[in-house]
Amino acid sequence: MNELTENITLLIKESELAIINEIIEFSTDYFNLEKTSEKKYLLTFKTIDEVLDLDEVIKEKYVSKGFDVNYNLNAFGKACEKLIDKLYIILK
Repeated sequence: MNELTENITLLIKESELAIINEIIEFSTDYFNLEKTSEKKYLLTFKTIDEVLDLDEVIKEKYVSKGFDVNYNLNAFGKACEKLIDKLYIILK
């Protein structure tokens, strides 16, 4: 992908940040984080590759943890789907 893309931003809710932090285990390698209001955050990515990396990690966790024993989508899976949709808008 294009390494020269700069300052890609994504506005997320506090609940979405909690899911991301659970998935990436509070790693700071993917984005810079800025609190914009009481329950909203702005993620800033330096390159599109960072967005792709985060998207991939979320999808891996979604597949392994997003469904119950009967393969029904659980709350974690629904939250992952929302994040994947938001990242798709950036990546398309």
